[in-house]
Amino acid sequence: MTLSAVCGRWRELAIAIPSLWASIEIDSVRWNEGECQLLPHLTQIFLERSKSVPLKLELNFLRFDFDAEEWEDAKRMFEVLIQYSHRWYSLKLCILRTGLDHHLYQYLRGRLPMLKHESVDNDGRDDNDETTPWDIFELCLSLTSFSLQPGDSLTKGIVLPWHQITSATFEYSYSVHNAFDILSRCPNLEWLYVETMDDEDESDRVHHLHSSTLRHLSVHAISHTRLSRSIGNMTLPQLASVEISGVRERASGIRHGM
Repeated sequence: MTLSAVCGRWRELAIAIPSLWASIEIDSVRWNEGECQLLPHLTQIFLERSKSVPLKLELNFLRFDFDAEEWEDAKRMFEVLIQYSHRWYSLKLCILRTGLDHHLYQYLRGRLPMLKHESVDNDGRDDNDETTPWDIFELCLSLTSFSLQPGDSLTKGIVLPWHQITSATFEYSYSVHNAFDILSRCPNLEWLYVETMDDEDESDRVHHLHSSTLRHLSVHAISHTRLSRSIGNMTLPQLASVEISGVRERASGIRHGM
């Protein structure tokens, strides 16, 4: 947008290159209630000028309440984006966990044929997050990688085309068991990254896991006891690389990376 405003020639060049308009970042923190009038129009400009180029979206909707009158323009912006969901290629979504059930997200179900990379960052505050399904990505025919943060809040509720997934990331997980359990759902998983703050007794929950496809495993953990127990119950015949890191306590009580 800045390039197109410099001079006439630069404007022509910028408009003539669709890929310059294919990355869209919308951060709700930068917008105030009742001051989003330009959002729908600006979004439409980017979508039209990017033509048929696959879209890379970074959407921080933490402050947007699509049911509130003061955020009506933000809602219209999202409705504009949804009209082009067939071009979404990469999506990074930051949202309140309780907002995932909003009907606008349900419009996306079955309308994301190009989506290959998906990342969901949420607050994990919903008390029913283990039983409430979230299936808007279930019918994504191109989806191969996903990331969850916090890593536990959607582990049991999210529904994905598990057989397609080759890469999975869990950040700020509270249970290494829940993250590793994804292996049992993803028969073609090749790369797994887990960042865990596991501090619970899982002695009754650990069971043996086998993956004939996992090639790369990366784990950052605080509780080495839980981690050792979990890894000890895994069989990974194709594993080519493993990275395990954690923290250690010094006398000062300060944690240092290892």
